Amino acid sequence: DKFLFVLWLGIKLVTILGSLYFFICSFISSVQFVPTSGGKSAGQVFATSKLLNNPVTGVMIGILVTVLLQSSSTSTSITVAMVSAQIVELQPAIFMIMGANIGTTVTNTIVSLGQSMDRKMFRRAFAGAT
Repeated sequence: DKFLFVLWLGIKLVTILGSLYFFICSFISSVQFVPTSGGKSAGQVFATSKLLNNPVTGVMIGILVTVLLQSSSTSTSITVAMVSAQIVELQPAIFMIMGANIGTTVTNTIVSLGQSMDRKMFRRAFAGAT
């Protein structure tokens, strides 16, 4: 009985460490892949456009990407990778990350609207989302 417990604990530990290793390797690969995937031409659009360098536009881009991807972590990781690959400068990226954080609350609010049929549950869900 104790042997099975220790074996199961070892399997869980190896699975967690393997998953963490896979996550780190995939993130490193994505950072290395961005410049070679046509990112430089996209980066020229970001760098030369005055509209995209506007802070309000950066926040809106962050919100939109986060709402579409349903993950602020993903949109933040993409933004960090773009800064690392010198596709986007740091200042517009800061506003994009701020927008990603705001986009998370928009996503939570959309999820809370699913509880709109029950008034009491909707109040609790909306309070938790905001």
